[in-house]
Amino acid sequence: MERRTRVRFAPSPTGPLHMGGVRTALYNYLYAKQKGGDFIIRIEDTDSHRFVPGAEQYIIEALNWCGIIPDEGVDENGKVVETASAKHPHAPYRQSQRRPIYRQYAEQLVAAGWAYYAFDSAEELDARRAAAEAAKETFMYNAASRGGLRNSLTLSEEEVKRLFPQARVVRMDMDTTQGKDAHAEILEAFRRGEANVLVGTQMIAKGLDFPNVTLVGAVAADTTLNLPDYRSAERTFQLLTQAAGRAGRADSPGRVIIQTYTPDAYALRCAVKQDYTAFYRQEAEYRRRSLYPPFTMIVRLLYSASDDQAAAQAALEAQNELNRRLKEASLQRQ
Repeated sequence: MERRTRVRFAPSPTGPLHMGGVRTALYNYLYAKQKGGDFIIRIEDTDSHRFVPGAEQYIIEALNWCGIIPDEGVDENGKVVETASAKHPHAPYRQSQRRPIYRQYAEQLVAAGWAYYAFDSAEELDARRAAAEAAKETFMYNAASRGGLRNSLTLSEEEVKRLFPQARVVRMDMDTTQGKDAHAEILEAFRRGEANVLVGTQMIAKGLDFPNVTLVGAVAADTTLNLPDYRSAERTFQLLTQAAGRAGRADSPGRVIIQTYTPDAYALRCAVKQDYTAFYRQEAEYRRRSLYPPFTMIVRLLYSASDDQAAAQAALEAQNELNRRLKEASLQRQ
């Protein structure tokens, strides 16, 4: 049976509806009507700190004035629907009122191993964001950054002690290496045998030589595979081969255990076999077909200024000029 098209518009009640919002709503509305489907309103009101009283009603009235009438989510009186009915089967249509629904599905994902709990405080995230801004970088809470934060993908020092009560455990991550010479002190303690289990983030995967280490475990090893970067497979392969190289560096044989949700990924299969040639062949073919480096060039132009608008305007002008020149070059080749 063919499924009916459903298109959602989710405005935030933080002020009047601006032209960009009207454009998005109109596009979604026309697409729904073209497909014989439904245009749905759901109010995105989870940012309570920026909530503006009356903005929700203003947005609905503005859409009505534009002739954009929702099929679902708003009743005949122009009010957001809170109780399910035949016409509005998926109520409530405010995000803040749907939290119990989202929690139910989130808990199912956690139970299935497809999601994790994060325990980072607002203060910790603000500190990370401030550090990124000081370095003129953009902080993003994603697979790359969460390894250094506290969440259930990071096996805690306390959890290791509970599972292995006889073990002597030290931890090495951003929290434990803030002080002067902290890195060296932790590694030397591990080297002297004061601890026989070292728990840490990616920083313990590279360049360490401990002859007595015979077992290495990589938790959620495919995390970096999900990064939106054409080099994600290469970096995953590098990280795992480097981590595996920490075990069995002396006379005793080593063992490596890799936890993954995608055991068939070629980056993981080749890392397990330490097969550099096979990885290169598959990765090179993928990049050749996808026109990624080294078979092409990717250029990044970064604009910065004390005035955000000035930087945005300069970037826009550069974009328009590049598009013009590329179009001219294409016409000349024809």
